[in-house]
Amino acid sequence: MVDPSHTLRLRLVREFRGVIDNMILSAHYADSPYSVQEMIEDLYRETWRNELQGRRLSP
Repeated sequence: MVDPSHTLRLRLVREFRGVIDNMILSAHYADSPYSVQEMIEDLYRETWRNELQGRRLSP
């Protein structure tokens, strides 16, 4: 039996990689592209928003 958490992690990594690839491609066409670094910083801020604001994480 396959561990469901492993399957979920693998799927998320594949999706995340696809997002980065699409951002790199679109950066070649945009006048003011949204960079991979900006995306990673936004992802971090949104993922850890409650913790960064001193609130408890949801159970």
